[in-house]
Amino acid sequence: GVGKSALAAYAVWLALRDRFADAAVRVSGMERGESLKLKRLAENVDRGRFIAVYDPSPLPAYYEPGAYAHEVQKAFERSSVGSFLVEETLRELLSLKGVERVSVLVVLPDDIYRSVVERNPELKSELGRYTLRVNLRDTRFLEEVVKAYSGCTGSFKELAESIARFEDGYTLVAKYAGLTLREKECSVEDVRETLDEAK
Repeated sequence: GVGKSALAAYAVWLALRDRFADAAVRVSGMERGESLKLKRLAENVDRGRFIAVYDPSPLPAYYEPGAYAHEVQKAFERSSVGSFLVEETLRELLSLKGVERVSVLVVLPDDIYRSVVERNPELKSELGRYTLRVNLRDTRFLEEVVKAYSGCTGSFKELAESIARFEDGYTLVAKYAGLTLREKECSVEDVRETLDEAK
C-alpha cells in the first residue's frame, strides 16, 4: 500500500540527503543475470554509492481505500510471469550482497511477500535476516506524516491515535489529515470531526 512505498521513498530521500548514497536506481524487475548490469554500473562509476530500489507495487493513483492492494494481489495471483518476475528479481538483488557501493531496498506488501516465501522456503531463509517489518500504525510515524503534510507545529498525537484505529490506509489518511490541517490553518478540531465522521 501507500504506507510502505511512501516510507521507502522517504528513506531513500534521507539516504541521498545525508550522503549515504549519491544516486538511486529504480528497479522495475530483473530476469536471471540482469544483476550484472548493476554490478557493472558500480564498477564503472568512479566514485559514489547508489541504492537499487525495487517496489513492485508503487501506487499510480488512489481511488478507494484498500482497492489498490486488492488489485495488486489479484494481478500477482493471475500472472505466473508476474510472480516469477518478483521471485527472480529478489534472487538477482540478493546476488548483489557484498558488491561495493551498492545498497538494495525492496518494498513488498505482506501478501506478496507471504506468497513468494511460501512457494520458496530457500528464498525465505535468504531474505529473513534482511527483512524489516514495519508497523504503519505506529502513532509516531503517523504523527510525523501529519506534520510533514500540514506544515504545522505542535503535538498531533491524539490525531495519530485516531488515524491508527482505521482498518487500513493509515498513511493516506494521515496525509489528508495533514493537508486538511494546512487548509484549515492548523485547526485540529476540523480534522478531528472529519476523522470521526469517516469511521
